[in-house]
Amino acid sequence: MSHGYAFCEIASAAPGTPWHIRRLTHVGKKLAGGVDTVALCNTKVARDLGAEITFHHLQHCCPTCSRSYADETSR
Repeated sequence: MSHGYAFCEIASAAPGTPWHIRRLTHVGKKLAGGVDTVALCNTKVARDLGAEITFHHLQHCCPTCSRSYADETSR
């Protein structure tokens, strides 16, 4: 479901902070930080998460990223 996308988070993320989604480049996931694109909502993010993008996780994600992801992947 998430080919080409990753959940990511801001540098100051804390429990309860919503995750974001970003498009991956040829470099792939950056789990230790240093991401090379912004989130779909244009938020600057710091690192990717290992979690796969699933419907369950989308419910806890930034609403703008979730909508953009759904729009982009439904084409």
